[in-house]
Amino acid sequence: MSIDYTHGWDDFAVSFPAPGLNERDAERHSITVGGKFWWDRRKRNVSVSYTYRENNAEGVNFDYESHGVNARLESHLLGPIWGAVDIGYQENDYRGFISTFIPPPGRNEMEIFNVGAQLIWVINRQWSVDVFYQFIENTSNQPQFESDSHNVGGGITFKF
Repeated sequence: MSIDYTHGWDDFAVSFPAPGLNERDAERHSITVGGKFWWDRRKRNVSVSYTYRENNAEGVNFDYESHGVNARLESHLLGPIWGAVDIGYQENDYRGFISTFIPPPGRNEMEIFNVGAQLIWVINRQWSVDVFYQFIENTSNQPQFESDSHNVGGGITFKF
């Protein structure tokens, strides 16, 4: 079992008209609770988590509360290679939207669905290298805020 609290600050370094409405810079709080179950002599695991997030932006159009769930399956594949798949869902509830260019009621909700796959090369107990693919779909009650993205990347991890 795990519990995680995150406090973050976002600075988008961009100015919008009507900053009291549209400024995206924000202070964000989130809490995540989750659990992980290992089996097959710790060669496979499944984890699930729930996250509550509150984004307090300088502009009211970017204030939201969010609830999200995520699941991940990791498995040893061959030699030092591991694989993982993720699936997640998040719902953002915006506390009101004021706009002169988007018809009422404006954006009052967004749903974010993501699915991904990862290959991990474990070098030793502390170091690993990975590559990943992630698909993210954003839906909203307003089409101006909908999008899809395909992310490909890699990383190096050091565990203390």
